[in-house]
Amino acid sequence: MLPLVPEPTVLIKKEDLTQVDLLSDPADLNSTKVKFAFKILKGGHGEAAHEIIQWFVNVERAFAGLNSNNGLLRYQMIQQFANGSALSGFNSSVLALATPARLRMVAAAQVAVNRDDGTNAVKAQQLADVRLQI
Repeated sequence: MLPLVPEPTVLIKKEDLTQVDLLSDPADLNSTKVKFAFKILKGGHGEAAHEIIQWFVNVERAFAGLNSNNGLLRYQMIQQFANGSALSGFNSSVLALATPARLRMVAAAQVAVNRDDGTNAVKAQQLADVRLQI
């Protein structure tokens, strides 16, 4: 359980923060940008449950403010949002979870390539796009 009494305010060093420029309207690339800084997750035993929960909330806020739903971009951003055991745990989990999905994507792309007779320009572009994602 989380305590109802707020934790005392702790000053965080600049090197323990990550910062991103979020769009005030994520759907509009020309909207005003707002600086958003939050604590980097280090993992281990030094962080309380409420700090970890707040980190997840902040990461989701960053993804939303950047209008980011691209898995590769999110992966790259997590590399900046975490370090220490939190980052190494994330990286090992991503490899374990992503490998089967990647193999399925490669197999599906190969089936599409095998079925393609090369006459459909739209299909050829879609296949090229899939190859870039893999």
